[in-house]
Amino acid sequence: MAKGVKILERKFCGIEKQLSGFIAFVDTFVEDDKEVLSFKLSQFDRLNAKYESVKEEIFTSLSDGEFQNFDGKITTCNEHIEKLEVRLKSLNLKYSKNNNETGSNAVSNVIKPCFRLPELSLPQFNGDIETCGLFLKSNSKK
Repeated sequence: MAKGVKILERKFCGIEKQLSGFIAFVDTFVEDDKEVLSFKLSQFDRLNAKYESVKEEIFTSLSDGEFQNFDGKITTCNEHIEKLEVRLKSLNLKYSKNNNETGSNAVSNVIKPCFRLPELSLPQFNGDIETCGLFLKSNSKK
């Protein structure tokens, strides 16, 4: 089982490194970084999913003695992920709000004709060969 523990430690170490990269990005965020913010948010979502799968693997495959090595790390990562999620989403909201305001002003300046088409009721065919003739006969134009 030691080989499995080493693999999980490597996976977890990779996740911790990525988390520290996200923390550095958020801590040193400047307005020029707003273009990559949505990309970073999607990367963070993928990292969170990866973290959850590794955490589930740790919970299911390790004994209590082996789990003690990961207990503190998991708690720390959970705290970092919660804080990062809030900070990234708040930054995203802040800068997407500014972008939406300028975008909505540009859209409001362009007048587009908008009209609504009526709903059409189309005949439904269930794919049954026996009723194919009846369907065609009842829905054909004469």
